[in-house]
Amino acid sequence: MTHVKVIEKQGLSVFEHLPFLCWIKRNQIYVYGNQAINEFAGENVVGKKDAELIWGSNATMLLEAGTQAIGAGEAQYLHETVDHSKRGKVTLSVCKFPVEFEGEICAMGISFIIE
Repeated sequence: MTHVKVIEKQGLSVFEHLPFLCWIKRNQIYVYGNQAINEFAGENVVGKKDAELIWGSNATMLLEAGTQAIGAGEAQYLHETVDHSKRGKVTLSVCKFPVEFEGEICAMGISFIIE
């Protein structure tokens, strides 16, 4: 199993102001979310699960691909539809992959909104 290493949280600063969604989840809880995902959610996602956010009705589906990526040890590429967000219903082009973050294996994701 190969893992991308994210050694320090400061290394994520490159993602902070880019125009796509970027996040890291540990045990289903967001431990990092860039500005774009926070705006998409209408709130800071850190410390929350998908079920607690505006797209909570899609939480089970969103969790499955991240779990598969960690289990497979490699990136998963897919399209996901989110029924509720600050932009309404959208389809996302998503890449979810395992990373080592703060000493633990987590799921990281990068998403682009498909208009």
